Amino acid sequence: MDDHKSANEPVVIDERRLLDTLGRLEALWLDAGAPIAISLAPGLGPDEIDSIAGKSGLFIPDGLKKWWGWHNGTGPSATDPGRRETGVGLDLLSLEESLALREELLSDFKVSPAPEELPEWYWRPNWLPFAGRWNGALFVDTSERSTGTHVRMLDAMWEDVHLVRAWTLTEVAEAWSHLIERGWAYWVPDAHAWGIRPDLPLCLRRSGLI
Repeated sequence: MDDHKSANEPVVIDERRLLDTLGRLEALWLDAGAPIAISLAPGLGPDEIDSIAGKSGLFIPDGLKKWWGWHNGTGPSATDPGRRETGVGLDLLSLEESLALREELLSDFKVSPAPEELPEWYWRPNWLPFAGRWNGALFVDTSERSTGTHVRMLDAMWEDVHLVRAWTLTEVAEAWSHLIERGWAYWVPDAHAWGIRPDLPLCLRRSGLI
């Protein structure tokens, strides 16, 4: 093998490890005793995803198809917020919930309330959230065609809304798993909620992924 050539080959960014990484995350939830581990909904097939999303005229990238193919959010029995908690302060959204939130954001932020001062304060039709409920929601630009799945975050001030927080959904699942594996996030049965250690590294707090 030509070592020089391999060292200079471009880094491949794709979602080949996504399902394995999500499986590890699910196992961590189960080991922690978190209710979300037994509250997850069955996954959707690619054709089901295309059929549901097609009504909104959206193309769903392969990464999100794998994400919702793993589990389509949490099931209808997860009405208690504690049963939806992932340990990172973000709910998993089903595809249907994702599309509903997209419609809400399109309605509320079809145009910027102050176009000159706040030109970025509007929701694009091709943006689709997959985790979180509004402030702090993680979303994907479905118009992008790449082997990865670029993840961005919406916050209350719309700051850095175009900043890519992760190049793949695999990175998101790895960050969530890392938080639990290292003990920075832990399930507290008596409180029926996740706890976060105060020494959580600042880089993780600022990552936008938790």
